[in-house]
Amino acid sequence: MMPNFKNYEDVVYTPKYLAKEIIRAVNPSGNLCDPAAGQGAFYDELRKYGKTDWFEVDPGFKGKEKDFLTYAGQRRWDWIITNPPWSLFGEFLEKSMEHADNIVFLIPFNKLTTTKRMRIIREAGFDLKTVYLCPQPKEWGKHRTGLQLVAAHFEKMFDSPIYEWNPVITDLHIGKKVQTIMERMEVEAA
Repeated sequence: MMPNFKNYEDVVYTPKYLAKEIIRAVNPSGNLCDPAAGQGAFYDELRKYGKTDWFEVDPGFKGKEKDFLTYAGQRRWDWIITNPPWSLFGEFLEKSMEHADNIVFLIPFNKLTTTKRMRIIREAGFDLKTVYLCPQPKEWGKHRTGLQLVAAHFEKMFDSPIYEWNPVITDLHIGKKVQTIMERMEVEAA
């Protein structure tokens, strides 16, 4: 049974291998949160890196429902990492900027490119630090698009009142400069 989501197309769960590679690339620590836990791919991997909280509107995860967008607490996390519902990306980003200094979202690249979105990010004191190019998982089937999928790392900028949009754009990698997740998994499996 599917939960009553605003948009059924938002029910696109992250495969564990992709969550693992994204988390390995950003190497988070401290207090961590997955505000859209889905089936737990990011949450399960984050638990290896620090104390981890979660939110999810599908009561099938952990047997209860916790809605991040209606969360009224003042809790702060060092990192928020998730695959948010894409139709609610703006809402998830704004709420995340209230609660963490580092935010990593798995999203289509085009979600980052509006002037309004960049203005909101900068006004909140954040900047886009790194954009990791990611493959579209085969498991997504009909949800696959022609849009580039990225893990976008937003970081609170404390040192400068002037923000320059100068993100690093790279494939997820460890060791080799340009290596896709799929190439890396093939090398590790050999």
